[in-house]
Amino acid sequence: MVLVILVHPFPEWVVQGGLIMLIGSMSLLVTLIILKFSETKTSSLLRNLIKPLPEKVGNKIHSLLLNFLSGLMPLKSFWHYFHVAILSVAIWFCYALVYYFCLQAFNLEEIYNLAWYVGLVVLVFTTISVVVPTSPGYVGTYHYLCQLSLGLFSVSASPAMSFAVMIHGINILPVFVLGLILLSFEGLSKTLAVSV
Repeated sequence: MVLVILVHPFPEWVVQGGLIMLIGSMSLLVTLIILKFSETKTSSLLRNLIKPLPEKVGNKIHSLLLNFLSGLMPLKSFWHYFHVAILSVAIWFCYALVYYFCLQAFNLEEIYNLAWYVGLVVLVFTTISVVVPTSPGYVGTYHYLCQLSLGLFSVSASPAMSFAVMIHGINILPVFVLGLILLSFEGLSKTLAVSV
């Protein structure tokens, strides 16, 4: 998002939204680092905070936090964080390529004379739709924000919505199909997966 804001003159509401998300993300990162390096103190503090709750509920919350913290523990050295950062950049680059190639496939870059970074802008907007609580699969918010972001570059509503449906399908369907295939390896039923 920082890269996109630097290369394109966005309306003020987009810049403000980006700054709010940046502050929120950095706050969450700092909180996670503090929790990671002071697990004993965090556990003790949480025990004190949940004392007024019924014992069963308090134990459940405490257990969930400890499980969450144990999930952070594999990252123990600078190199672990470095590898995660490199892999994250690679993943985002691959996502950006998908958007770029879809814009090419729909010939939107040529028809609307779009800049090279439009795919990044759409990626940022649609990522926001994933953060906002919404329907399963981000149906609706994803398409609206995709259409809205393309509208910033004068792409008309109809081709923008067609693009949104296609890019959403490309992002969701392979994961969904792979998930269904892997259900059998995990010994879970399709009914259980749908209900979850």
